Amino acid sequence: RNGPHLKAKTQMMRTYSRNQEKTLKTTDLHDICELLTILGKLPWRINTRVYDVVKESWERGGNYPYVPNRNPVRAPTPPVDFRENPESRLLWRQEQNKTKRKNNERFSLRCDFLLKLKTAEKLVKEDAFFFPHNMDFRGRC
Repeated sequence: RNGPHLKAKTQMMRTYSRNQEKTLKTTDLHDICELLTILGKLPWRINTRVYDVVKESWERGGNYPYVPNRNPVRAPTPPVDFRENPESRLLWRQEQNKTKRKNNERFSLRCDFLLKLKTAEKLVKEDAFFFPHNMDFRGRC
């Protein structure tokens, strides 16, 4: 219970330019450091009821709010007149591209979801865990 920085090294501020880094080094940040320390010492825990519902939703195939679909979208079959009709072929290729985009999006959502689910799985039995906090150049934590 000594704060979050035991496992994750975190910068105090996410900067995007050398000018911001220079300003950061020449500014009194005592109050901000105190605030980030207070936030970092707040204990968190996994809501086991919500975790169980989310896990079961995933095991049932997903496709629930905040739980992505586990299955890819099926590719459209080529039309019967695929070879003879250029317009039909074009429409089929457009549908095929939409399907590819949708499957890429689903893949990305599944990866993001599984990372969060695995993290929750590791922390679900913990009484408390802590997040390191930092801020952006506008001061948002």
